[in-house]
Amino acid sequence: MSGKQQNKIINAGIGFEHYAYLSKNWNVFVGIDAVMTYNYSLFQSTTSTTKSTQTTTTTIGYGASPLLGLQYKFNQRLSISTETSFDFTYNTTSGIREDTPASSFNRTSKSNALATTFHAPTSISMRISF
Repeated sequence: MSGKQQNKIINAGIGFEHYAYLSKNWNVFVGIDAVMTYNYSLFQSTTSTTKSTQTTTTTIGYGASPLLGLQYKFNQRLSISTETSFDFTYNTTSGIREDTPASSFNRTSKSNALATTFHAPTSISMRISF
């Protein structure tokens, strides 16, 4: 028995932010991003020299992601920040399972779903303004 797995993931977003100045160095910002996701997964397994299974799943999603962040400005050009966001996406998932030789387990599926994802502020970004 052997197996092979392949994954391709693309996440993209574009949006805007509005800043509120708390003090000379501290800013809080809110915004919203338009987000898109693409996830492709392929799994192949071979159970004998004549029998194998291939499963392919593709998910495409799009939606909106409101965000909240905090920024510390060292000077006019250098700052660090962190942010948290909550994605609301509409996803379409399609899947195919193919056995070789063909069997009654072969199937094709398609589903649509609304999904939410919380992104905790787990990183700190350094910003350099030119």
